[in-house]
Amino acid sequence: MTRWSSEQYLKFKQQRTQPAVDLAKRIANKNPRTVLDIGCGPGNSTSVLQKTFPKAHIVGIDSSTEMIEKARASCTDIEFKLLDITADMENLGNYDVIFSNACLQWVPDHKTLIPELFGKLNDGGVLAVQIPMNYKEPLFVVENEVLSDPRWGFAGK
Repeated sequence: MTRWSSEQYLKFKQQRTQPAVDLAKRIANKNPRTVLDIGCGPGNSTSVLQKTFPKAHIVGIDSSTEMIEKARASCTDIEFKLLDITADMENLGNYDVIFSNACLQWVPDHKTLIPELFGKLNDGGVLAVQIPMNYKEPLFVVENEVLSDPRWGFAGK
C-alpha cells in the first residue's frame, strides 16, 4: 500500500485545495443533507465541502491512516472514516452528493466503480468528480514506455 504523508501533501495546500473549491462551486444541489468526500486526504477538501454546504452531514473517507488522523485533528466537527473504496463500497450508505477531488485516478476499474457510485446516490443526487489529466506528463510518458517495453516483462499486463 502507498504511504501518504500529510505534511508533504499540505506543503502545497493552496494548489491542492483550489480544484476542490472550483468543483464544489459547480454542484447544482445547494442544499444537500448528506455529502461524501472520497479520498478526503488531510481534510482540506472536506473542509471546503463544509463551508459550501454548512447544513449537510459530511463524511470524509480515505484509505490512508495518516491522512485520516490529520483530517480528524484539523476538522474535529466532521466525520472521517478509514475506508478503502475498492473493498468497502457496501459500507458507504447513500448520499445527496458524492464528491472526489484528485483521488479516483488511483482507483482501478472505473467501469465498475463509477456505476457503483451512481448507485449510492439518493434520488436527484450529484456525483462530482475531478480527475487530473496528467497522463502526458513526462513521468507518465516514461513510465508507459518502460511498461510497454517487452524487455522488462510488463507488456500485455
